[in-house]
This record gives sequence, structure tokens and C-alpha cells, in this order.
Amino acid sequence: MYRSMATLIVLLATALPAPAAGETFQTDAWRYLPVLGGGRHKPLDTLARDSVWAITGQTSVADPESGQTVEPTALYLEMVLQRQDWGPAADPHVAGGLSELAAYFASHEPDKWDEAPLLPVTNAQLRKALAMDDGQKRISPVELCKAKIEDPESSKRAPFLIWVQSVRPDESGKFGKFQKAARELSERLWSYHILRTAQGLRMMPIRGDKTGRWYSAAALTRLDFDDKSDPSGEMRMVQLHLRDAKAAYLADSPESFNEASDALLATLRELGPKLVDESKDYPTPGIIRLEVGYNTWRPFRVAWIFTLIAAVGLAIGSTNTRWKAVSVAGLVALAVGLGAILIGLVIRWVLKGTPPVTNLYESVVFTALGTAAFGLVFGLWSRRHGILAAAAVVTTIILLLADFCPSVLDPALRPLPPVLRSPEFLVIHVMTIMLGYAALALAVGIGNVTLGTYLLGLHQEETIKVQCRFTYESLKAGVLLLLVGTILGGIWADFSWGRFWGWDKKEVWALITLLAYLIILHARHTNWLGNRGMTAGAVLCFTFVLMAWYGVNFLHGGLHNYGLSGEEGPLWVGSACLLQLAFVGAAIIVSYNRPTAKFD
Repeated sequence: MYRSMATLIVLLATALPAPAAGETFQTDAWRYLPVLGGGRHKPLDTLARDSVWAITGQTSVADPESGQTVEPTALYLEMVLQRQDWGPAADPHVAGGLSELAAYFASHEPDKWDEAPLLPVTNAQLRKALAMDDGQKRISPVELCKAKIEDPESSKRAPFLIWVQSVRPDESGKFGKFQKAARELSERLWSYHILRTAQGLRMMPIRGDKTGRWYSAAALTRLDFDDKSDPSGEMRMVQLHLRDAKAAYLADSPESFNEASDALLATLRELGPKLVDESKDYPTPGIIRLEVGYNTWRPFRVAWIFTLIAAVGLAIGSTNTRWKAVSVAGLVALAVGLGAILIGLVIRWVLKGTPPVTNLYESVVFTALGTAAFGLVFGLWSRRHGILAAAAVVTTIILLLADFCPSVLDPALRPLPPVLRSPEFLVIHVMTIMLGYAALALAVGIGNVTLGTYLLGLHQEETIKVQCRFTYESLKAGVLLLLVGTILGGIWADFSWGRFWGWDKKEVWALITLLAYLIILHARHTNWLGNRGMTAGAVLCFTFVLMAWYGVNFLHGGLHNYGLSGEEGPLWVGSACLLQLAFVGAAIIVSYNRPTAKFD
């Protein structure tokens, strides 16, 4: 069903520009090459972007000689094809694997990429242990292969690639910040090695393989096909075109490279579907082009641009009713932003084949969708531009976090962990919880507008009364959804783990969050809290949501961790919570000094 929803999107994605003619290396067509990586089929465009991020921690890289930013697929191909000897890859998970990597690099004359400072060293203690220069925050692959490190416990120096293999977790099964940073650095070097040796460029299915394995470019150049293993000669044709493309690139012959590339890609398009086992699918051209289009147009970035425009327009409209055209434009922009989020989520659903709510990044984006939707409903219901503006601001902030924090919110499309492969429970449970978070996030937005109105001394009592009413409505909707989602989560836990409730950290914080909001609602219903107290509570209680949503995953782990970890983000989240607390405190203090304002 959702595939049919994306038909129009596929057609739009196929309208991408064609390569320009000329005596230059044309790599645009390579973006659409189906490859196998990360447990799923994807275009080379996605593999290239993922690889650049895995190595550098950045979304783009500049050429070390020209200083110009290189498009990810062109960069990937340059790194692969410039390497003279692809050679076999060592296994980093066996003793001596990483030291073999050092020997491999030592046997080659380093090129510009080997010597480029690509690998980030984010931990200051690790930089000191590696004897890096002051101010140096990146290290080149060659430098790291040769580097020695001072062990923080024994103070002895040892080759980094040998020492890192001896790093073990502590008694609780966790690594310290220093050890974690060292392991991450070695993984980045390994990703670089896999790229340069063409081991990661798995571009052709192995005929009839029931496990779905594909040949890498490196393996294709080393295999010996004959009339028995390749009666049609097509496999040998792929080999020939691949070798010709590499030779042409090394010979700096764009014309020959472009000709060999066209022949190689055409042969793979024709041969690929014939090689897969009957139980496996070969990605269709439409799906591949859809993913490239998704990578290119970035619908969630388009969404926050429009919601930001909406926030400005609606904010102006809320302060000056004569600017009706600006308000209408803001409302239209908010609807367009909502549509862009929906399109992006549908595309991810089509590409993954599973609902787009299976990781932290997708949950954040889905919450943005819910916030915009609730904002439109409540804003049109109340006929208040302030509520619409609050929804647009909160939606924009959420989408900005998703777009600019990839180290914390990983946007990569990945297969589901086995425990999540129960989509009927996953969809209902997670989407319900995220919609609950969306309603509560909207309550934070409206609440902050209300507090700001009072803090500035704007005696708009009717406006404050309406905003408080819809803060209360948002809280009720959010709490109801959290309650239903928590119960559904217990059903899912019983299905996946064989128990309804196990006091896992995520479950505990979900319960704490629910109880905190129930206390606020009960206190308001019994008039223990007035509008002022309820608004302040609605804003401050979102701290519990952040703990249940973010803090448990990244700080505590548990059954709901699913591989998430990291030390990044807590400082920023904590600082934001402190600023929010200060703002609420200032508004409350000012409210007592202005008795003429009927805030309650």
C-alpha cells in the first residue's frame, strides 16, 4: 500500500539531471549502481555518503590538494580507483588483524588520501596519549598506522593498532570514555581500509547464493571464471569492464573511463537480476532512483525551512491582525512543511520496507510530524495564530536537531534488530508513544509562549486564557496517548521478551513520566494549580520525557538501547533544560510582582 503512495515521488526522483558531456570523469551514473552494504541493498550514492561519515564524522570532504569539496560518490570512486593494489582485507576481529592492516599500509607509497587528516580524534586524553600536536584534532590514516600510544594505566608506550586490540570493558561490561574513543578511532581506520581496498564495494550478486552475498569489486578482479562457471561469458565481461575502468582512471584517461563505466554499469543492470536467488530480491531501478532522490532533496531539510518560514509569518500575524496575508502565508508554509515530513517518512518506509519509527532519528522526525499536525488542529480550532506559531517553532527545533546532529541522531537507513521485527506491535506502540510526545512538545511550545507573554508584561488576559486552555488540551491528549502506548509496550514486551513488565530502565522512566503528567492534570482539575502553575508544570515536566526518550538510550542503555551509545549530547540537553528552568522561574517571579495581571 505504501509503495503506491510513493509512485509520484519515484517519478519526480527519476527527473534528476544527467551527466554533462566533456572530457572529465563522469561519475553521476555510478550513483545509481545497486550495491550491498549494511545488511541491505542501496545505491552507491548512499554507500558513499555512509562511508564518508563513518571515516571522517563529516558529511563532506575537501580534496587535500585543491581544497574543493568533492561529491560523495566521486570521492568514493576516487579513493577506490586510485589505489593500485586492492589486495585481500585482514580480519579486524582476530588477533593481529589490525597490525596486518598497518603492514598493508607500510607496503604502499602513501597517496594524498593516506596522508590527509581524515580521522577525527575527539577525546582530549586520547590526543595526548597519541602525542598529537596542540590544536590537532584529526590524524591521517598513515600517521595512525605508525602511531604509538601511552597506556593510561601502565604508562607504557605501544603501537596503537596492537594496543587497541587489548582493550577490554570493565566489570560492568562498559568501556570508559578513553577506551571507547580509541575503539571508535580504530573502527574509522578500518572503514577507510575497507573503502580503499574495494572490499566494501559489493556490486554484483553471487549466482544462486541463498544467503544473499554479493561479490566485492576487489573479489571480482581476482576471480578466475571459465566456461564452466561462466558459460555465458557475462561474468568475465563484468571483470573486463571493471579492470578497464580502473586502468583508465589510473591512466588519467576520462574518455576511456567513461566508456568503460557505461559498459560496466549497463552489463551489471542486465546481469544483476539474473544472479540473485529466487528467495532474494534485486533492487528495482525505481527504488534505487527514489533513494538517490531522497539523498539529494532531503525532505526533512525542506520541511524545517518551511516550518521556519511559518513560524516567522504566524508570529507576525499573532502580533498584528492587519497582516492577514503574512498569516495566511505562514499557515500555508506550515502545511507544506507537514507535507514534506510526511513524504520523507513515506520514502523511508518504502526503502526500508518497515515503518519509519525504528530508531531515535525516525522517532524524532515522527514527533515533529505529530507536533505540526496537533498544532494545525488546535490552532485552527482556537483561531489563534500564537498556537500555530508555537507549533511551527517546536517543529522547526525538532527538525533542526534531526538535521544537524547526525552523530547523535543517526539518519542512516538500517535493517531492524531481530527484537524489533514484530511490525504490528512496533507500529502501534511506538507511533502512539511518539504522538504522545508530540502533544506534550506542543504543550511546551504553547506554555513558553504564554510565559513569554506574561514575562514581557503584555496584559492579554483573553489570549492567555485560551493558550492555557489548549495547553491543558495538549496535556490531556499527550497523557492519554502515553498511557495507551505504555500498555501496548507491555503487550509488545510480552510478545518479544516473554514478560509484560520487567522494570527495565526505559519502562521505569516511562512510568515516572506518565505519573508526573498525571499529577499536573490532577492538580489542575482539583484547582490545586492555577493556569500559571499548570503552564509551568507542563513545560518543566518535559524534562522527564527527555530522560525517557533520550537519556535512557544514551546514558543508561538496557533492553531498549538497541546498540545506541555515546557521550555526545548530554551537555547540550542539560544546558537546554537549565535554560528552560531559568525562563520558567523568571516568569513565575515576575508574575508575583504584577498582581494586576490575571495570569491565574
